[in-house]
Amino acid sequence: MLSRLGKIYHGTVQALFGELEPTGHFWVALGAVTLGAAAVMSFKFGSEVSGAHAAFLACISGITAYGPHTAQEMWDSGRKGIAVVAAVFCMGFLAIEFGSHAGYTAGLRGSNVETATVQNSKYDGAQDTAKENKALLESFKRQLADFKAKNGEWVTTVSADALRAQLDSANLAIKLEAAKKGCKEKCLARTKERDEIAAKIATIEAGNDLAKKVEAQQAIVDKKRDVAATVEHKSSAVDHQNKFFLQQVAIWGNGSTEASQFQQVATMATAAMMMAIAGTFGPGLCFWFAGFFKRRNGLTKQASQAAATSATGAPESSSVVNLSRITVGDINREKLRLLLDRSQPTALAA
Repeated sequence: MLSRLGKIYHGTVQALFGELEPTGHFWVALGAVTLGAAAVMSFKFGSEVSGAHAAFLACISGITAYGPHTAQEMWDSGRKGIAVVAAVFCMGFLAIEFGSHAGYTAGLRGSNVETATVQNSKYDGAQDTAKENKALLESFKRQLADFKAKNGEWVTTVSADALRAQLDSANLAIKLEAAKKGCKEKCLARTKERDEIAAKIATIEAGNDLAKKVEAQQAIVDKKRDVAATVEHKSSAVDHQNKFFLQQVAIWGNGSTEASQFQQVATMATAAMMMAIAGTFGPGLCFWFAGFFKRRNGLTKQASQAAATSATGAPESSSVVNLSRITVGDINREKLRLLLDRSQPTALAA
């Protein structure tokens, strides 16, 4: 399976670029991976409109990647007119490709920030609700503590039901004294005792109400804490990148840590534009680099030029030879081939 895929790869590369040395294969492979990623981005952006747009924009990625190399091949082969026309068309397709990548990148970055903002708003809301309920609980606890400090510890040891029984006895005693003659002082004392008992009952019930509020609020706080613990805080890599860029712009541009509104918009737009430019020109640049590492008659272009120079004594016109890439064997083989080519006409004439 791998052998078959390797044959397909080498056959395709040879058909499109000719024989390449290892460095050329590296750039082709890197360009293919870059092109695949660029095509996926264009496809996803186009799919927001329709399936046809998605397929069309993905094909545009392929045109912009290999089109400039094709125009270069036409120019080198002498078809300069059609090469210029191809280059002009490539510029138009590159503009379309850039628009696709700019839209996809800006949309994805904006969506990333918006998603994090919405999620973090929910997170902050849950945290604030938990804090507010905790503050209310603390308020109830302080009220209960103040109530106990004001009225004494007896409010926690005496029950309202026990005092109600005493209240019933006090009312009965007053009624019995009232049935007798001359009970003014005794009735007044009994009434005072009854009122004191009633006041204690009211005090205890007030304390009980505060205790119930504390208990109920504690249950609410526990519930809100559980909810707050399940709400995720989302970190946005894009937002952090934007903040980093803005800090650099503000520090170096303003001498402060605060960026202006214009700088904020310009910085975020520039970040998206640079990524779009990389996605637009990256694949074509890799394929263009690969074209500089073609083999000629089994040798690199540089080796062929060096051999021609050694055999004829005159370098090829406007050729730049990179001697670091040439071996002695390469030069000798190419030199022998050139000498044999020149000797054939002489032998035929004799």
